[in-house]
Amino acid sequence: MKIVNISVNSTDPKMIIPPARELEDEFGLEIELFCWDSSELDDDLLKYQELVRVTKDADLILIRCMADPTRFNRFDKYENHLKEAKGLVLVYSGNADVKFVYRNLFSGSDEEFIELGKYVGYRGSKTNGVCCFG
Repeated sequence: MKIVNISVNSTDPKMIIPPARELEDEFGLEIELFCWDSSELDDDLLKYQELVRVTKDADLILIRCMADPTRFNRFDKYENHLKEAKGLVLVYSGNADVKFVYRNLFSGSDEEFIELGKYVGYRGSKTNGVCCFG
């Protein structure tokens, strides 16, 4: 499983590593993580190009933002790649309106959208005793 995790003016994107390792242990998964802060991607074209490359075949792309993902300067361009991504794309924001503005990028069901949103909101903790990847 490949997961891309981007933080836009939010928490450290590497915070996903411990819960991902727990999932590997608990469910026998192999998770390849790609974590970036949006400022890194804005400042470094090579990192942005790597992001685009790994997005194409990622199983899950998480974008966590405090407000709006457009604070990632390359987001408008990157959004085109998100629309073509084969995996699930979740834009998670502290602003509920923002989450729903970008709901169209998430190809899963409403139930999956809600469950994954809870998991991301709890920073990888289990929700109601059930892990959304299980």
